[in-house]
Amino acid sequence: MANIQERVENLTGGNSSSSSLPIAVDIATSFLTSVVKSIGYNTPVQDSVDMEDKPLAVLSKAAYENYKTGDTKETQKMIDEYNIGYNIVEDLTDPEYVTAINEEQRKIVIAFRGTDSTLTNIADDIADIEIAAGLAETPILSYVPSRFKTGENVFKKVKEQYPDYEVNLTGHSLGGTVARYIGDRYKEKAVVFSAGASPLEPYIEKKLGTAPSTAKFYFTDTFDLLSNTSKFTEKNIRIVKTKDVNKKYFTGSHDPSNYLEPVKEKLKPIRESVTKSLTKMYPQKIKQTTFKTEYSEDPFKKSICQLRPELCYE
Repeated sequence: MANIQERVENLTGGNSSSSSLPIAVDIATSFLTSVVKSIGYNTPVQDSVDMEDKPLAVLSKAAYENYKTGDTKETQKMIDEYNIGYNIVEDLTDPEYVTAINEEQRKIVIAFRGTDSTLTNIADDIADIEIAAGLAETPILSYVPSRFKTGENVFKKVKEQYPDYEVNLTGHSLGGTVARYIGDRYKEKAVVFSAGASPLEPYIEKKLGTAPSTAKFYFTDTFDLLSNTSKFTEKNIRIVKTKDVNKKYFTGSHDPSNYLEPVKEKLKPIRESVTKSLTKMYPQKIKQTTFKTEYSEDPFKKSICQLRPELCYE
């Protein structure tokens, strides 16, 4: 009998099949994974998001971080780690969204937070129900109190205060649906990650005569129960490879970290460049000091020159 981890890995795409699982489970989960990987209008799987969209992925994560910590200074530190050139606009930031500005590029981004996974945030729960019912495809949400309404309000404030800036909208999960709703309604650029949609979307759009979303959608290549519906309904999509670490749990395909590069990997080219420069300037010293020193006894009993004479100069 397969253990829970094997079942979860199979369902999320960690394995396409496993002889230790019952044949019915193998067939069902392999079919779901293959369907997910074959849809998206034959879009090839990418290793990461497009270069121009990486700042938006970072800010989508920042919206979650700001909600968790309630401290914009800590959120700004997280943004600065990625060196994307954006600074939080305090008076246009809220637990539901982060607004950040890039003065050099004359751009301002509103990043909407996804659902509070603890299910204790009533506003989020209501918004998810609205999405499932297909209301995100209608203008109704402009007139009722909801995450969509508050998102629309901050968008209007941003446009009023920064009329000469390019406005971009982004978000993950519920936040992505809010961003693309506002983007479609006001004809602004929206780039969203794992945004949800209703299975009723095609029917509602047909009845209302509305056009498909103009937003740019990112999804992962494994089975994401929370946003796979959108893969069937949207046109402008990108499929990004699910990170291996996220394949080990059921909601891993939906995790926003799939769209982010680890900071240490981002900084690696910089460290390598510095090392090369120092090697050219001080070739002998760099070569000699790159060895790792392992001590079999207390190193303080002897001087470094006694332990490693090759590191000392006369």
